[in-house]
Amino acid sequence: MLAYISGILALVGVVLPLLPTTPFVLLACFLASKGSPDFADWLESHPRFGPAIEQWRDRRVVPLQAKLLACGMMGSSWLLLVFLGASGVVIVVSGIMLFSIGIYLLTRPSF
Repeated sequence: MLAYISGILALVGVVLPLLPTTPFVLLACFLASKGSPDFADWLESHPRFGPAIEQWRDRRVVPLQAKLLACGMMGSSWLLLVFLGASGVVIVVSGIMLFSIGIYLLTRPSF
């Protein structure tokens, strides 16, 4: 069930710019490999999702375009919190988390 929920979130992320697609695809593939082999096979053979799954699984690669898009969206989301007047704790905690995720992403190989 979690694999299908992650898959749905990944599909929504294709349309909505603030929702990341790749992490949900990878999570759906991982969860499906444990409980739904047919869904895992479908994800791995999908023309849009399959290459990202294969690159991550084989070489732990995140495409440069995905890195730039993810970091840009995380930065935009954080700035949106600042401009909307979120509390200082929310701004600091989310900033630390988003910065940490960005550093992890940027340290992964691109090809």
